[in-house]
Amino acid sequence: MSLYDYFGVANPQELYDLITTDDPRVDDLQNFLTYAKQEISYESPKVFNYESLFKLVNSEQLIPRENEAYIIGFSTQRNPTYYAKISGDMSEKEVLNIAFKADIKSYAIVDHPNIFSQDQDGVIRDIDCNIGLIRGVYGNTARDCLDRISIYGEEGILPLRMYSHEAEEYEPVDFMGYDHTADYKEFIIGNDSIYDLPEELTAASELSDFVGYYVAKELEGLNVYYDEQKIESLLCMKATMNRQEVFTVITYDDQLNINGVKDMFMGAYSNTVVDLAFVMDQVNKDQNKGFIISHNHPSGGLRASKADIETTRALGRLGELFEKRLYDHYIASSRGVTSLAQEGTIGRSPGVSFLAMAKEREVDKYLLKLADSLEKQSAKLQDSPKKKQGRSI
Repeated sequence: MSLYDYFGVANPQELYDLITTDDPRVDDLQNFLTYAKQEISYESPKVFNYESLFKLVNSEQLIPRENEAYIIGFSTQRNPTYYAKISGDMSEKEVLNIAFKADIKSYAIVDHPNIFSQDQDGVIRDIDCNIGLIRGVYGNTARDCLDRISIYGEEGILPLRMYSHEAEEYEPVDFMGYDHTADYKEFIIGNDSIYDLPEELTAASELSDFVGYYVAKELEGLNVYYDEQKIESLLCMKATMNRQEVFTVITYDDQLNINGVKDMFMGAYSNTVVDLAFVMDQVNKDQNKGFIISHNHPSGGLRASKADIETTRALGRLGELFEKRLYDHYIASSRGVTSLAQEGTIGRSPGVSFLAMAKEREVDKYLLKLADSLEKQSAKLQDSPKKKQGRSI
């Protein structure tokens, strides 16, 4: 039985209408979609600056002893993915086995120099050698070091303070004791729960196509700047259902609101062929200010291939020629989403031009609201009867 026969509808739009009107006949499908489009949740917040890194160190009690250090890994979106404690007496193999992870974009170091013995006689500490090993391996594999946090002080002797080498700032440590520290942790990303569809629905061949249709409808109207996480969650949901690569073009208007979603090319399990001319033909319309491209990796991997990067850069250059800006290239899988803009492949600066445009829209809304309020007050004053002036007796 087909998906549409199961629900007694003729096409995807009729099924979508049942979902958006909360028709009880589609409860199973609606529950599945509600679960699947949940925003990707992260156990710990993003780390954008030294202050948020200080908060992470405090909350996780990442306070190493003198001959120890913590390595913290971060995703493309700057969410912590793991931390591992290394020590000076570990071998190089032991350090790499516990502290090196291929699926990170950047990392930070937390160490604890002894201010009473540091640099005496020019001796290099064993822990510095192992920190240097991690820095060298990550540096050679294009992983950036966000910061190095040094813990100064000695428990019970001098108050502990954190120092950011990047920002050159100090902050006190809220240390609860070494009993509250851990050697290793992987942060939870995503949802633990799973919603199972009835067998008749999972077997329906149209389910994947309908999820793609549903995602396209839900994407329309979202703002590419303000609703970035919702967009990523929907793309992740769609990628989970696809067994082959699908290349999608998403266009947006001058208010940064999505006005079109189109699957343009479909490939095999690990690749798809993209015709750049057809992409620009889809993008180059008067109502479009710019575009986003997206494709999925059925393998679950989130790393951009050489072909992905070349396609992105080529479309970025074409977008400049057509005056249609490429905002981002998302690579999605069941494990999450990678933003090539945040990885630096695309030279967009949301913190400058897009944020300025967003703030400008907020100011316009405020001014309109203020003008409307003043107009109502003025009308109220004009309508109110004037009080008669008289003498009191």
